[in-house]
Amino acid sequence: MPSLAPVRSADSPASWDADATELIDWFQANRDRLPVESFCLWPGAWVVDAALFYRSLDGDIASAPEGPRGRYGGLAHDLKCLRKAYCLLEPECRLCTRAVGAAIGTGELIMQQLGIKEIRDNLADALNRVAYAGERVVLARRGKGVAALVSMDDLDLLEKLEDEADVRDAKRALAEMKRKGQKGTPLSAVKKRLGMK
Repeated sequence: MPSLAPVRSADSPASWDADATELIDWFQANRDRLPVESFCLWPGAWVVDAALFYRSLDGDIASAPEGPRGRYGGLAHDLKCLRKAYCLLEPECRLCTRAVGAAIGTGELIMQQLGIKEIRDNLADALNRVAYAGERVVLARRGKGVAALVSMDDLDLLEKLEDEADVRDAKRALAEMKRKGQKGTPLSAVKKRLGMK
């Protein structure tokens, strides 16, 4: 098996490091005999269950080499996450939030910005990048971002962070009122003011 040395960030296969190209060639030649689920995300980028892939290397996950890093890391951007319950419970790890590995072949990419026409012409590819690789795609109109495609994991995380911020703000406001000896407005009075029953 070739070395799993880190690769540079790149948008196209032509600019990948030789190690990444060698790794892709090796994986494509051997994937039928490996106990991994895989599918093509886009040419040259294969999504694999990283834990199963490492287990296929004689089950010696602790000594397996570290793969290319980044959201599109070859096998994992951080091998320690695979040593902990096979990449299942590491909330800060983008790979672990999906409970499987990531794509082979590219380095970390910045958030991609696509025009509305590009999105319309390549919607399936954009959705695959978002859903399976965790990429965030900004939709632009006249060069200005107007919306974004993000994974459900990212949306859930954003909503959780917003909820936590709301609770913190509410607790801070209640503590301030208590400190000043102020009384809050009863819910019944708020409902009456808003014309609610």
